[in-house]
Amino acid sequence: MANLRHGDRRLRNRRQLPLPVRFRPEKSRSEGPHPATPGKNRRNETRRDLKEKDLLIFRVRPILFLPLLIFFLALPSASVPTQEPPVLSTKKSPSFQPDISEASAADSEIDYATDPFAEEVSEEKVRLSDPLEPVNRLFLKINGVLYLIVMRPAASGYRAVVPKPIRTGIRNGFHNLEEPIHFVSSLLQGKPRDAGVALGRFFVNSTVGIAGFFDVAGKHRKAIDRSLDQTFAKADVPPGPYLVLPISGPSTVRGSLASVAEGFLQPINYLSGDDSEEILTGLYAGKTVNEVSFRIEEIDSLSKSSLDPYVTVKEYYERKLTKEKGR
Repeated sequence: MANLRHGDRRLRNRRQLPLPVRFRPEKSRSEGPHPATPGKNRRNETRRDLKEKDLLIFRVRPILFLPLLIFFLALPSASVPTQEPPVLSTKKSPSFQPDISEASAADSEIDYATDPFAEEVSEEKVRLSDPLEPVNRLFLKINGVLYLIVMRPAASGYRAVVPKPIRTGIRNGFHNLEEPIHFVSSLLQGKPRDAGVALGRFFVNSTVGIAGFFDVAGKHRKAIDRSLDQTFAKADVPPGPYLVLPISGPSTVRGSLASVAEGFLQPINYLSGDDSEEILTGLYAGKTVNEVSFRIEEIDSLSKSSLDPYVTVKEYYERKLTKEKGR
């Protein structure tokens, strides 16, 4: 009996011990793998989504850098000018005698240092017909009164409050929004290099320059100032009669139509929403006030020095059109 009890005890202890590896029963192949837990499924789905996103970014990344590549390809190649060694001459240098005729002719020309629109061009100067002179003079007086009553006080107060670096950044932002106009105008004028510069500037300044506030691209390439009015002028489209528009100022029939067409190339004109019209009005008013804040002294000196402001403004505008056509 004692031996039986001892054997039963050993049998019970042996049953409690785990079987060796070679004696463990194998799983049947029909059972398949253990079902994954919900947490593991979630991790697998997350990894799969991340792989798909990485693949999408990898495919889209070359498209994002395409405008930047075009911008740097449009940069002029740097070339070091070669200087020839100076040639020593034994001849005696003639005494300096100023040419009085050339000096008198130069005095009769326009002062290019003080005239903001003046530039020596080889093209024939643009002359605008003015059949609506009485109406234009009336609108010029109305614009002058609005400037003295509304625009000048607003621009002066704005300049006193807002520092110049902030105003310059706002000016850069509005100029950046005009890059699509320069891009399309350059293409229409058959200048793909300038179009690439305009596209690259818009891409770089809109991203690195924080919506154009900083002119980052200006360190490598200056802005390409081309407009649809200039495009029409190069296509020999006549400017039409001279116009003075309320608030807008001097223009022509061709220039007015070009301004309407350029409105479709302005990104801010595509704002949508219930308050989009109010926002656009505020943006354009702010743009005008910000721009006038840089030219208060220039406008004041023009109005004081000119005997007939109407003739002076018209001549300035004709000179501006001549310069644009000759570029």
